[in-house]
Amino acid sequence: MPKIFERYLKRILVFIASPKDLVDERKKFPKILEQVNKLKAKSKGGLLEPVGWEDTLPGRGRPQAKINEDIKRSDLVVMLLWARWGSPTGEFSSGFEEEYEVAYSNKKEIWLYFRSIPDKMLVDPDEQLRRVLDFRNRVEAEKKLLFRMYESVGQWQDKFTEDLCKWLDGHSPGAFELEMLTEYPNRIEQLSNELEESITKQIDAANTLAREARQQADSGHITKAEEYFAKALAIYAGPRILNDYGLFLTRIGALKKAEEKFIQLMRLCEKLHDKVILAAANGNLGIIYSTRGDDKAAEEMYKKALAIYEELRVNEGMASVYCNLGNIYKKYGDLVAAEEIYRKALAIDEKLGRKEGVLNVYGSLGNLYSMRGDLVAAEEMYKKALAIDEEVGMREETAKAFVSLRKLYVTCGDLKAAEDMYNKALLIFMSLGNNAMVKEIAARIEELKGSRGGT
Repeated sequence: MPKIFERYLKRILVFIASPKDLVDERKKFPKILEQVNKLKAKSKGGLLEPVGWEDTLPGRGRPQAKINEDIKRSDLVVMLLWARWGSPTGEFSSGFEEEYEVAYSNKKEIWLYFRSIPDKMLVDPDEQLRRVLDFRNRVEAEKKLLFRMYESVGQWQDKFTEDLCKWLDGHSPGAFELEMLTEYPNRIEQLSNELEESITKQIDAANTLAREARQQADSGHITKAEEYFAKALAIYAGPRILNDYGLFLTRIGALKKAEEKFIQLMRLCEKLHDKVILAAANGNLGIIYSTRGDDKAAEEMYKKALAIYEELRVNEGMASVYCNLGNIYKKYGDLVAAEEIYRKALAIDEKLGRKEGVLNVYGSLGNLYSMRGDLVAAEEMYKKALAIDEEVGMREETAKAFVSLRKLYVTCGDLKAAEDMYNKALLIFMSLGNNAMVKEIAARIEELKGSRGGT
């Protein structure tokens, strides 16, 4: 529920009473209420608010009397005891005792929690502990109230959270305070407009940051790009931002993080019933799994993406997935199936005039022909890819084409040409900030130099 509507929720005041030896529980108390508000209370039209002696305003009069007034206006009184009973108030033996009597006499709902006492303290209890034990015996004998035992702060947190949720299930505070709605008949419409305007501004701000992130990435400023993407996502986790961030992370080799973004994108698309972006997320996960070497998982994701694209007749998506599936079949060693599916992708891309797609297929066919040993056909495909690549300015793909040509020239024994291709690829990957590829190629160049020196 948006915060602007919280003013209409019914306040449920929850008072906590305890001596000062239960500081940790008191610190946890408001955080538990906040958690239960999110889990349960707000959906039922209520808002749990913590009340305790920390919240009592200073003023004239006996301090305990002011705390007593807070108890009287509370809906629920939570009381905890461990080994201390507390200090006298002038009318009762301790503040805890007075708070208990005030709550009981005003017919408040009281929850008692007793923290387990170590055996060595029970053997010879001091005056404070003796009073605690007497009170516990009294509660057990009177059988007027139920109580719970707990051994640690964490255990109390779990028990108290569970008790609050169960209590709220049988306690309907009312969805809204009608007198406020009557006083402001147009307020809901106004708030809706304010909310819509606020959301629009957030989306615009997030898209601006994501656009800047893409520009930084294209300029090779990887750290800045990641920073801007993270900020954009923190403001608005929209499908386009998630997808672009995932692609960027894939490119820089942060595969685990990229996988998380694409899985998040898939779940979002399922909620939004956006099949096109869902297919893209499946396809991108396939790329991640393929990069890791998990070809079976990659093939599964590609086929899921392809089924959606074929159903929706999204030709561009079909072509991209065909190319990726061809890469999988090529890894399996099924070069006939790989070439067949590459040709399907090429036919679609040529018909659509997608130069980037045609480029990718040429590169893939070049790799396939190289595997077959048809080096003439392979070189032809690589050079066709490189010609398109340099035309459309896809710098990373250009670098990959140079790497592919290098492999071919190594196979042909032309190490000088191979080293030249590597150097061209190295410069591009350095400008893009792809440190993994820079490191790999630099090592390969040194190997080539060594090979050349030995011939």
